Amino acid sequence: DPDKQRIEIEQGEFGNGDLGLLVSGHVDLANGEPRLAIGVAGSRMSVAAMKRLWPAFLSPKVRAWVEDHLISGTVERIVIATNAELVTLRSSGPPIPENGLAIEINGTGAEIRPVVGLPPIRDADVSVRISGRTATVNIGRGNIELSPSRKLAITNGVFEVPDTYGQAPPAQVRFRIDGPLPAAAELLATERLRAYSGSPVEPSTSRGTLSAQIALGLPLQSDLPAGSALYSINIDVANFAADRMVMGQKVEAANLRVTANNQGYHIRGDVKINGVPAALDYRKPRGDGDAEVRVRATLDDAARAKLGFDLRAFINGPVPVKIDGRVPMSEGEGRFTVEADLTQTRIDKLLPGWLKPAGRPARATFVAINRPHLTRIEDLAIESQGVSVKGSVEVNDLGEIVMPD
Repeated sequence: DPDKQRIEIEQGEFGNGDLGLLVSGHVDLANGEPRLAIGVAGSRMSVAAMKRLWPAFLSPKVRAWVEDHLISGTVERIVIATNAELVTLRSSGPPIPENGLAIEINGTGAEIRPVVGLPPIRDADVSVRISGRTATVNIGRGNIELSPSRKLAITNGVFEVPDTYGQAPPAQVRFRIDGPLPAAAELLATERLRAYSGSPVEPSTSRGTLSAQIALGLPLQSDLPAGSALYSINIDVANFAADRMVMGQKVEAANLRVTANNQGYHIRGDVKINGVPAALDYRKPRGDGDAEVRVRATLDDAARAKLGFDLRAFINGPVPVKIDGRVPMSEGEGRFTVEADLTQTRIDKLLPGWLKPAGRPARATFVAINRPHLTRIEDLAIESQGVSVKGSVEVNDLGEIVMPD
């Protein structure tokens, strides 16, 4: 219409073997800056065809994310509607009004690679919603395959950009992961995550099932700088077991709670360490090679032997202990500060001429250094009625004192 300076599209239909589209609307040129009020509806098509259909000037940052991270799949439905001046649809233009743009895409069987260097999410149900400057990508369900026998299920996934205007707008990501612990351990062992996680469990020596809620905040840009993403993870693990986790010992738990963020991770719960009931607090700060461990337990003769403190030839009876120390994440010696209440024990032959009956108050503190086939006890101090002992000692894995000082 030359008089109104307006191009009307009453109804258009076009397509090929890959896609079919219906188009209607108008382009208004009366005010100098073209105004687009156009609706496009698409039928079933491939993700590759959808990428070709999505105009480069419509929500370009979200389009770039979809272009890079949505690998394949089938689009069941796509609807695009604009009602804004063309200049607001460009990335260099002013902010687009709330009712200026609406995009809705529903897909199935999608493959998504949210982070380069991590395994993709496959067989995902995906929906994309864009309204003005707000963009949301929902993942209803998908799978992360670490190996043919190890998979994690992802549900309730949300990728949200509250305001797409600006050079690197902030985005939030939330999702839930369920599956076997060895699969999660394998994911944490990937090159992309290994430096951040420092996981104390190995895929081949762990078992259990987990449910994790994960939240991330990151800028929406193509080259994500290291450390620019903030994350928070809450994990519940059932029927947990991991070999050589604490003091070289196997740790088991009916339920275990794990929290993690950019500062490190924290594991806590009631556990069994090599079969010994204990309360465990395990912290791994980021950037520190050693993990911090706190253990509270009551050790009888058999429990002390299992943990490498076998002194049954001299000490008999239960001993409440507090163990605080550092565990190397690679090869090395563990170092632990131990406080022991010896009141309920009977002590004989530990020192010439000293016999302590059960019930007489006594206390011991020392530093235990775990080495292969040997435990060195330094800064040993035993205090009891009429007795004060200081020194150091080494005990082999047979419970024999090999070097007293």
